[in-house]
Amino acid sequence: MQDTSPKPAPLQEYLPKILTVWREGYGLAALRADAGDDRMAAAPAPVSNCRLHRGARHEWKGGEMSESMLVIEDDETFSATLVRALKRRGYAVAAARSAAEALEHAAAGVPDRVVLDLNLDGDSGLNLILRLLEFNPACRIVVLTGYASITTAVDAIKLGAVQYLA
Repeated sequence: MQDTSPKPAPLQEYLPKILTVWREGYGLAALRADAGDDRMAAAPAPVSNCRLHRGARHEWKGGEMSESMLVIEDDETFSATLVRALKRRGYAVAAARSAAEALEHAAAGVPDRVVLDLNLDGDSGLNLILRLLEFNPACRIVVLTGYASITTAVDAIKLGAVQYLA
């Protein structure tokens, strides 16, 4: 019998999308314009990322400022690969494997950008969105999942994520 369960997209597919979302600011506004869905229109407006949250940590690399990033992913191999790829591109990146570890990192380092896995060892990553935004309301959160649904996509955006990538 063939396995028909959804498979997560490979890193080569996710990384360009993540970087485009952060670099070009594509997110909630574009989703609202394209969606034509009343539930999407009710989503809160994104916080401007032009002003920095007090306590945000930045590193200077090669004369350019690198915003702090947090990758929250329970798959150790995927997490390590994503962190390594982002670091090679000059970003300051930390990794967390669980919700508790993610909140510890966020309290210590106030991330500007977050890559959040929707399914964290059986728990929903959606529960972390509001808690992460408490540390930095201007934080841009991208939710990744191999188990996409319209309901979780709408919920993620309503909670404050800027993008949902499946």
